[in-house]
Amino acid sequence: MPKENYKQKVRDVWLRAAEFKAWLRKDPTDATRAYCSYCKCTITAKLSDLHAHGATKKHAASMEGHLQQNKIPFLVELPSRTIEQEAALCLFVAQHCAITSVDHLSNICIKKFDDSSSASKIKLHRTKCTYIIKNALAPHFKDELYKDIGGSRYSLLLDESTDISVTKLLGAA
Repeated sequence: MPKENYKQKVRDVWLRAAEFKAWLRKDPTDATRAYCSYCKCTITAKLSDLHAHGATKKHAASMEGHLQQNKIPFLVELPSRTIEQEAALCLFVAQHCAITSVDHLSNICIKKFDDSSSASKIKLHRTKCTYIIKNALAPHFKDELYKDIGGSRYSLLLDESTDISVTKLLGAA
């Protein structure tokens, strides 16, 4: 009877190592595979394969793009009132309209509220609005939701309907 091959599992020591900490994750479907959060791919859970993947051009390009994405300097020296107004506009856009409309909305605020010194300093466009929604507002409301629900059970109520063109629409309340 042939000897069964050993399959290496992802080790917790690797996940904490400085060279892998930013991008290495466990693959949730297979314990013998690792997941690169930069490249969005799975890798065999062998230390040599992890080092080889970290040295590839694909990984370097993905890592550079990921680091550039997180370096958007949106908190420059602005009065706190202006920051609050920008966050309020982002929240409005997230709830009521498409993200592209914030380009025009911020320009209207600057032109029509010229008597307000903080409103005239608003510099808000799609990229900054998306960044504020994803990295400031979403974590805040996620924490609030978790505080409200906690570990209790919950259910979601969804209503799917069709319009006159018989296109299915999923309405969220």
